[in-house]
Amino acid sequence: RKNRQNKSHEKNEKSNYAFVRERTIRISLQQAAKGQVREIKYTHPLNKMYGYKKKKLCASINIIPGIEDKKVITVILDQIMEVFVTIHINKSRNLKRVGANVYSTSTVSAPKCKYGGKVRLKGLYGEIELEIPAGTRSGTNIQLSQQGFKTSETCDSYGDHFVLVKIKDFHDTHRSKRPASKRY
Repeated sequence: RKNRQNKSHEKNEKSNYAFVRERTIRISLQQAAKGQVREIKYTHPLNKMYGYKKKKLCASINIIPGIEDKKVITVILDQIMEVFVTIHINKSRNLKRVGANVYSTSTVSAPKCKYGGKVRLKGLYGEIELEIPAGTRSGTNIQLSQQGFKTSETCDSYGDHFVLVKIKDFHDTHRSKRPASKRY
C-alpha cells in the first residue's frame, strides 16, 4: 500500500517535464544481487508534430547491486520526458531475502548429517559447496559469511547466507522407489 500511495503522490505532483511515463522492469533475485544495466526505449512524443521519422528516445538504467524490491528510479529523456521506472524482483523458489541476508533450505541425507560431507546448493552468486559438519541435526542453521546482498553502494560489505539443514527421511525415500504393490 505504501508504494502505491507514493506512486500516486508522484503522479499528482507537478512535473517540470512535458511528458511523464511509467515503466516496470522485472529482474530475478540473482540479477538484483549482481546488479545490471537495462535499456528502455520510447518513441519520441513529438514525432507527429515535427515530422520526425520514428525518432526514439533511449536510456540506460543502472540497476545497482543489492537493489530492493519496488524501488523507483527516475530517468529524464531528452529533457522533455520523465520516466518513473519501478524495479520488481521476482520471487525465487530456493532463496528468500530479508534485508541484506539470504535464507535457503537444504535437504541432506541422514548419513551425511551423521558423518559429515559436502552438499552443493544454489546461492546468489552461483553454486556453493557447503561443508556439513559431523553430528549435524535437523533444523541446524549454517551461516555463510559475505554471501548475501551488498549492504550499500559505498562499502564492500555483504550480508550473510543462512542455510537451514533438513534431514531427508531414509524410509520415505526407499518406500517411494518400491513398486506400489509392495509398499504396504
